[in-house]
Amino acid sequence: MRVHPFPRKLIIFKAVTFFPATYYPGYIYPRLVKLRRPSSRKRRAGIRQQLQFLQRNLKHIEEMLTEYPHGTPIPIPNGLLRRYWVLPHLYQQQYKDLCTTARILL
Repeated sequence: MRVHPFPRKLIIFKAVTFFPATYYPGYIYPRLVKLRRPSSRKRRAGIRQQLQFLQRNLKHIEEMLTEYPHGTPIPIPNGLLRRYWVLPHLYQQQYKDLCTTARILL
């Protein structure tokens, strides 16, 4: 604990008790976007992180949709439903490219 150097201002500096921003999930990709020419290692790390977020979100959507009995209409608009059907295929393609360490920009 430190005290402000000027005695007129009685401000006590609090010790840092939180994680810095580099430890927060979702921090690699936004930092990657700002780089002009990211290295392939950083680019793959950012893509891997985004794929993990996508996988998490797809699992959550699956869990929510299992509450509806089979045969009932799904309460999702047609455009979003089509995206939902396409996303797992895109995920598989991107994950396959990532695992084969392809040097292709996604």
